[in-house]
Amino acid sequence: MDRYDLHGFRINFLVSYLAKVQKCDNQHYSINNLLACSCIEPGYLGAKDEKIENIDIITIYDFDEKHPAGSSINEYISTYQINDSSEVLSNFIMKSNLKRENIDFDFLKLPSLDYTRFQFEIRLKVKDDEFYSVKSSEIIFK
Repeated sequence: MDRYDLHGFRINFLVSYLAKVQKCDNQHYSINNLLACSCIEPGYLGAKDEKIENIDIITIYDFDEKHPAGSSINEYISTYQINDSSEVLSNFIMKSNLKRENIDFDFLKLPSLDYTRFQFEIRLKVKDDEFYSVKSSEIIFK
């Protein structure tokens, strides 16, 4: 990857919904029925009370002198919104719900020129202490 390319990443949320399984009381059928009710909003928008409580972007390798491996680099991350606006990650977390299929992020700063390898882990915590994490692929800067 060239250092002058655009830099960012996206989190895609994948959710499956099962509303209700009900045993068939009708004796004419030998199989059970699967019944579901429509969500108030499309299923991919998540539950109404799902809220991001925290997102941490953790560097796997040294990022710069102030951010060795294992450090949060949230201060160098902004989110990109559909309306072409961008905001720092901490502001986004304070007002965000998971009412989206994905979240786009931009790097405000790249790793120091002294470090050519870059990889990060995204740690996301939502309401009720659900915790998700995923590691990016390794990126080599030229």
